Amino acid sequence: MKKTLILLILLMCLSCSQIQHMTPELPSIYNLQFSELATMKIGRFGMGYTTDGKYLYAVYGRSSDPNYVTKSLRYSIANDRWSIFPNNSTTKRYVSAEYINNKIYVFNGNSQNNSINNKVEVIDPLTGEINYLNDNPSPVSYSGTAVWKDKIYVFGGSINNPRSRVVSYSNQMYLFDPINDDWTLLGVIPEHKQTRGEIVDGILYVFGGYNGHSSSQIDAYDIANDTWYYIGDMPLGISANAITSHGGFIYLVGDYNKLSSVAVFNTKTLEFYTIKSNMLGRRHAGAEVIGNRLYVFGGNRTSTGNILSSIQVADVSEMETLLLAAEQDSTINE
Repeated sequence: MKKTLILLILLMCLSCSQIQHMTPELPSIYNLQFSELATMKIGRFGMGYTTDGKYLYAVYGRSSDPNYVTKSLRYSIANDRWSIFPNNSTTKRYVSAEYINNKIYVFNGNSQNNSINNKVEVIDPLTGEINYLNDNPSPVSYSGTAVWKDKIYVFGGSINNPRSRVVSYSNQMYLFDPINDDWTLLGVIPEHKQTRGEIVDGILYVFGGYNGHSSSQIDAYDIANDTWYYIGDMPLGISANAITSHGGFIYLVGDYNKLSSVAVFNTKTLEFYTIKSNMLGRRHAGAEVIGNRLYVFGGNRTSTGNILSSIQVADVSEMETLLLAAEQDSTINE
């Protein structure tokens, strides 16, 4: 069993090493076209974002109107309409949110005085009622979260010291079980950083992040075997991006500096593509794929403001068809 696992990892790493040297263009140099939808009630960035397949949720974050940041927003896909949650909580931004079993779980984030939120909030999206679970044993700001088999993986983030204004970065990863309300320390991720990631077929893929500079590294964690391995490097570092997955594809949207950046990673071929698009540039935004449509919402454009209320959508079905065809051609040629 150990020999098989080692061989598998070596083969994966061998194929992954190609990503360091090339960034293939999509067939026909694909250009993803976004269109505008109904604007948010108020511009917002640094929020947690998630979906139940019918609604998009923007949880907390920072807004130009302080009366809104203790509330959450919900967008109806069917009606193209935003509404305000009836819930209230403490002001915080750079939180993470995940939807499981008809509830929204909110982790981490920091307040206006940079104190770290150690509470785990459970929001009922129908009533807005908030319940609190056991405290987070290692609270951070701007952590990554991802769901697999109704458990939440929480990783990375920054630790702000409001007295000394020193920022350090976490490399810890925890498994949170919402049913039993308990935390398990799994170990460390390959870099200390703020970061984002998605789980596809039992593998957590972590892309870039920030720890004083923007990382370009892609790493993967095999949940079943509790093993990390290095995939390769993206063409440039990325941070402050949104992330979402659809089938075997992972989308990275926006960046702190490259605001209009859109990229897709094929988890089957381990190829990373930079996508041309007309997306309104943004950082610290939200992104989700529902059906075959990629939704991008909120964010900001400067560190001092320019907070966006824009929500845009693009159909990714044709692009994914091209990627799948390229994937099949690659398999045949092998």
